[in-house]
Amino acid sequence: KDLAYLQRSLAGAANKAVRTAVRAALEEAGEKQARGRNKRRRGEADAARGGETSPTPGGAKDSAGTRARPSGHARASAPAPDPAFHADGITEMPTLPRSITQASGTMTLRAFPALVPQGSAASPGVGVRVMASAAEADREHRAGLARLLLARIALATTRVTTRWTGREALMLAASPYPDTSALVADAQLASARSLVDELSTPADVRDPEAFETLVAAARETHEDRVYQILSHVVRALEASAEAEAAVRSHPQASLARTVSDVARHGRSLLSEGFVSATPAFALPHLARYLRAGAVRIERAASSPGALGRDLEDMERILGAEEEIENARAEAERRPYDAATARALTEARWMAEELRVSMFAQTLGTPNKVSMKRLLGVLAGAR
Repeated sequence: KDLAYLQRSLAGAANKAVRTAVRAALEEAGEKQARGRNKRRRGEADAARGGETSPTPGGAKDSAGTRARPSGHARASAPAPDPAFHADGITEMPTLPRSITQASGTMTLRAFPALVPQGSAASPGVGVRVMASAAEADREHRAGLARLLLARIALATTRVTTRWTGREALMLAASPYPDTSALVADAQLASARSLVDELSTPADVRDPEAFETLVAAARETHEDRVYQILSHVVRALEASAEAEAAVRSHPQASLARTVSDVARHGRSLLSEGFVSATPAFALPHLARYLRAGAVRIERAASSPGALGRDLEDMERILGAEEEIENARAEAERRPYDAATARALTEARWMAEELRVSMFAQTLGTPNKVSMKRLLGVLAGAR
């Protein structure tokens, strides 16, 4: 175990070192290009004044034997790209290659440029960075692409809220967000992310033309998608209110552990930022996961035997959730791996289905679920 931990730690350090080395090599290359451009400009200026002390390298000689200045068209036809691929607060889609290579000493380093998310849902920002692996670059690029898309298609808050019914407005006012604007902003970010996945292959959107195609398609769907997302949120908040009412109505000491777990579980599903943090496939099911808490409390309160079974099942699911968190912590100490990330996401939401299966069978689950199946998925993430 100690050796495995050391290997994971060194892998993470190496990953960071590669990124740093690539950045340094690219910046050095950029400085060399800048010095070369400055030298050529000085030569052109001298030639314009009639001097020949710094002729333009490679320029053709004219009939008098002096070097001719390159035409403006020639200079503009091959602009030097920014070699650092490091920017903050960009507002337009740049052209980004899938990968770049750069010599650094005796090594040739390969890195992967990507958009990266910056700012917040209410004020989305985007930067550019180089990543040490293609998988890490794809993850960041997807998130950055969603922010850049949102900056182009975002709706005014009032455009969204004026579609709400009185019931919807009442429920959404009880959300864990500080205000309505924050809730709407997060719903718009969730929409942008879902549209990036639905309308494109995020890793392939790497130039202005591809991005504009995505913007045009997303603009047609974004408003309705935001409303759909908020409809799921309304149902989740209604179910949360049912669970909270069940918690308040059962203050018995014998039910303390069950009630406490239901309350904790509800907070884990509904907190500020949950709309964009919840995967698109899981958001429609939040109401069922929360309503299961109310069903669970009523069932546990029905008899001593039911309470005993509830506590036994609770220990099992809490153990599984702890294993998921341990696996996630282990994954964070290793270089990012897309397959591991998918397995962890599957395990996390399978645990929610397992809670329904254990505590509120009457609500049903869309697929068969068991502790054995969950632990099998989790094993694949390690």
